[in-house]
Amino acid sequence: MEEIQRFLDQIIYDGYRLRDVALGIVLAAIFIILVRKLLRAMKVSKQPRYSTRIKCRKCGWEGEVAKYARICPRCGRKA
Repeated sequence: MEEIQRFLDQIIYDGYRLRDVALGIVLAAIFIILVRKLLRAMKVSKQPRYSTRIKCRKCGWEGEVAKYARICPRCGRKA
């Protein structure tokens, strides 16, 4: 245990110990992980789950309609 303490207390650069550098790296990694999770949670999905994108074969209309009741709003045909 004492060897580990001596190893961690080695001065790396300008008074910074190995322990300080390792702690900084760990804290930076935790911060990056939390920011990524937050950004992923805030990201708006491109398409709502309850709708789907279609192109009507009859009139050529393109757009989003309900996922389970796929009816063209222009001509009323089921897509």
